Amino acid sequence: LRTLTDVRHALTAHVGIVRQRSGMEQTLRIIAHSERALIPMWNRQRWSLSLLDLRDVVAVARSITESAIAETQSVGTHYLEEEPLAAPYPRTFAS
Repeated sequence: LRTLTDVRHALTAHVGIVRQRSGMEQTLRIIAHSERALIPMWNRQRWSLSLLDLRDVVAVARSITESAIAETQSVGTHYLEEEPLAAPYPRTFAS
């Protein structure tokens, strides 16, 4: 399904390690489009494994993207390009 490819691509491109708020908002728009496309397919009640996969991927994608947008600080290896990076780790004798 094209919708599944679009969602996966958007997640990889915009909700990965390096993030920008605009990219994450674009991903939410793609997810919303996918959710709207799912409604008539779901209402036909001809469920298949690919349709169930799409429904699940879209639900998880929304959860991940909304959580990423809600996190306003860079955490761990995930960071927002708009946010200035914290001071570098202090140098040690080993580095």
